[in-house]
Amino acid sequence: MVDEKPENPYARTYLNFLNYAAGHELTVVHDNGLYRHLRMRDPQMGGIWSWDVVTWPGHLATSGDLASGFVFARIEDMLAFFNRAGHRSHYSDGAPSIDFAYWAEKIVGRDCYHGVRKYSHNIFLRYVTHTLQEDSALGLDAQVEYEKTVEIARRVTARNGIRYEDYLEHQRQNPSLAHLDIDGNSADEEQYFGLPIPETSPAERRQELIDDARQVESRREDAHQWLNDHDDYLGQDTWEWDLSDFDTSFITACYALDKTAQAWAEHRAVNAEAASSSAAHTTPNRIQV
Repeated sequence: MVDEKPENPYARTYLNFLNYAAGHELTVVHDNGLYRHLRMRDPQMGGIWSWDVVTWPGHLATSGDLASGFVFARIEDMLAFFNRAGHRSHYSDGAPSIDFAYWAEKIVGRDCYHGVRKYSHNIFLRYVTHTLQEDSALGLDAQVEYEKTVEIARRVTARNGIRYEDYLEHQRQNPSLAHLDIDGNSADEEQYFGLPIPETSPAERRQELIDDARQVESRREDAHQWLNDHDDYLGQDTWEWDLSDFDTSFITACYALDKTAQAWAEHRAVNAEAASSSAAHTTPNRIQV
């Protein structure tokens, strides 16, 4: 059985990049050791969606429509740093398996949040949903307990010839009078019957909060204000949550760097093969002794 590959969380950005860069070719504007100027562009499109990569010892800079304004520093040859030759994609759409966080750490000369990370409403909702699912009153376990209590109450009331709805109304008005005969051999009935049954289930109340969170304005400040207003369920440490994700421009620039590094590696391989072939066809001087 073939393992299914996970979906790329940035699938839309990758698809857009593929559409923009489908016909791009490498032009070597300058090549002098580690001093290089490489240009990726579609000859049929002129400069639209093109980008440039410039390297010098220990650094690499990008510019252009799809890779604007990033400078990286890590090793002497930064094109080698971004060369992922031999790495297979583990995403279902074939996108390169780039460690964006690791690459972002190599950016120099700018705030890491400027053009690299930004507030993500999806990340905010993911935190809210996960935390509520773990909550003792509204979480998944609480819903299981609620459903078990309802199941037992329906079973006991049916056996006693009482409408479940009447039992609920009676219990909510005076829980101490809501006792019926139970099966003494049933541990479930001993444990669950008589427990209070709220009008709204944990799952319904949890979903109400998640739906309300979806209406929060797409700003970091609004998200944190909403979290503070609901700290009775979400806790006091929500200020520690990182509600940001990588900006589309940075993700696109990383895809552009990956494509450039591949094109450069292919360019060097072709030149090396041509040089080898030329050397092989050159007749060496022979000295007969």
